[in-house]
Amino acid sequence: MAKTEGKLEIVQKYYLRKESGEIDFEHPYDLIRETNQKGLYYVRLNEHIGYVDEKGEFVVPISYDFTRTTYKGGTEYNHPDWYNYYDDTMITFVYKDNGVGVINNSGEELVPCEFEDVEIYSWTASKSFIPVALPSCDNSKLVWGMYDVKNKRVSVTPQYEEIKKEQNGYSSFKENGKWGIVDCSTGVVVVPAIYLLDMNVPDTGVVIAFLGGTWDYGRKVIYVNPDDCQVLVLNGINQTQVVVSGYDWIEESGPSVMMCRIGSKYKPKQKDSFKILKMTNYIGIVKNASYKAGYFLKESGEFVEEWTVDCTSIYKQIHAKYLSGGTFLAMTYDGNDIPVTEEMKQEILKRISEE
Repeated sequence: MAKTEGKLEIVQKYYLRKESGEIDFEHPYDLIRETNQKGLYYVRLNEHIGYVDEKGEFVVPISYDFTRTTYKGGTEYNHPDWYNYYDDTMITFVYKDNGVGVINNSGEELVPCEFEDVEIYSWTASKSFIPVALPSCDNSKLVWGMYDVKNKRVSVTPQYEEIKKEQNGYSSFKENGKWGIVDCSTGVVVVPAIYLLDMNVPDTGVVIAFLGGTWDYGRKVIYVNPDDCQVLVLNGINQTQVVVSGYDWIEESGPSVMMCRIGSKYKPKQKDSFKILKMTNYIGIVKNASYKAGYFLKESGEFVEEWTVDCTSIYKQIHAKYLSGGTFLAMTYDGNDIPVTEEMKQEILKRISEE
């Protein structure tokens, strides 16, 4: 900060006090501010911004026009927060030459400052792929794609209305008002954009998809055509199969366990369950088995009964545990039904017991 009084220019500088108690006069700054993260300081010099630690060493180099730093327990300067709970690292949005990027608390560039916008999802942050946006060809809107952090490249060309967080190598994208699924590594569309809502892609590769329907409230949809509800199995390019359809409501009740019904929730005309498994050479299906719902899966793999509900929650980790019975079915990855041999049945049962 500088001001002029007559012919005298008064310059105000800021200095850090070292852990030893000495003031570091060798490194003046135009501004220093504390952050809510212990031992981290915001610094500004010659209209550029960075961050230093308690020793005065740079965590984020002074080379950016603006930063938007986020951390556990709060957000600096009232910006939307993002914090990587997986490895306890701070993430900083950085702005330079009219572009935005992302760096970590070691100053490593995760996304270069080449984009118009970057999206981070705090609850399930991906270390591998981050949604990025550029202006459309006519500059009328932003179009979204995916940046591959590990390989430092744009893996999904920005072209979509929206793109969601990466899940197990895939992401939902929106095009012409409808949703599909794209492979984050290759940019290849594995599910065309024909569905009403964005889709979660669990590690099982079993996805609930909604072709159409009418809105009730929130994300709840009331369907008038049973064929609008589908369960898909993803297995790479050109091997996405519809394995369950013909119901007017489908919901997840555990890892690859689908509760399906026709009619009212409280007085359904028909209610079935499907356990769907991606086997090596075929898709295994167990229909109408007995499950014990309402189990909490601990990190140790132990099931502890705490709830009695029929739908899963990503926060409470509720699972439907297979008990016994059911009709065993199978189909190939190109969509053909095949008979289930005793060997296949035992393979399916073994997989269920391991989950």
